[in-house]
Amino acid sequence: MSTVRNDAIHSSTFFLRFKMKMISLYRGPFMAMWYLVETRYCPILRQEVGLFEQRIYPRSDHISDMDYRVIARRCSHDLVCNANDHIHCRWAYTNPAWDPFEE
Repeated sequence: MSTVRNDAIHSSTFFLRFKMKMISLYRGPFMAMWYLVETRYCPILRQEVGLFEQRIYPRSDHISDMDYRVIARRCSHDLVCNANDHIHCRWAYTNPAWDPFEE
């Protein structure tokens, strides 16, 4: 079993909550929010990472029958992977063709 570093995941979720509040200030017909989809073990970093997706929900009641749409996906350690030239992953936006979490 892997050692879980919750401090990195929690600091990333704190940042995303702040970012979510900034996004939700927009008073358009849709509301964008970041959600923690799952936590997985990353074979590249050798630690647990959080996988997030940004979802758009309709704000108005007359279009409330619509489901959410996923417009972006990211990892909690994407900045660490972007700073390293040898890590290329779909979740870090450096290689859209390779997903280390795909089974």
